[in-house]
Amino acid sequence: KLMQQRSKSSSAAAECLCKVHRRPVPDVASGQILIDSGVVTAMDISDGLADDLSKLCLSSGVSARIFSDQIPAHPMLKKTFPKQYLNLALNGGEDYKILFAAPQAVMDLVMPQLPEGASIIGDIIGGEPGRVFIVDASGTETVATRHGWDHFS
Repeated sequence: KLMQQRSKSSSAAAECLCKVHRRPVPDVASGQILIDSGVVTAMDISDGLADDLSKLCLSSGVSARIFSDQIPAHPMLKKTFPKQYLNLALNGGEDYKILFAAPQAVMDLVMPQLPEGASIIGDIIGGEPGRVFIVDASGTETVATRHGWDHFS
C-alpha cells in the first residue's frame, strides 16, 4: 500500500514495512516442522490470505471460517494502517507465511513446535468449495471477497 501510494514517508514503520515486502524471508524451518508432523495441506499466502485460503479450500472441496481477531498482523502494519490493517492482512499478499490445515490431533502436535506468532485463525467447514467466511469480534460473519493477486488477470 505504501508503494502503491508512492508514499515518501521515511518513518521507521514505513521503512520496516517496505523492507519486509522487498526482502521476504521464507520460513523453511516451519515448513519442515509441518512436514515432519504430518501436515499434508499447506501453501504460502503470497497472493493474499483470504484468496489463498479460498484456493486451498477449492482444491479440497471445503469452505473455511476465519476469525478476524485471530489473524496475526505485523505491529508496524497495525501502527501505520490502524483502520485498514485487517483488510491488508486478508488481501495484501507478499507475506510468504505458511497457511496450513490439519486434523486436530496434528494441530495439537505441531503448534507448540512452531515459532512465536503462529496461530490458529479459523476452521475448515463444509459448504461451497472455496467459500471463505470472515467472523469479526462481534460474531458477524461475511463472505470474503477475492481481492488477492491473480496471476492470470
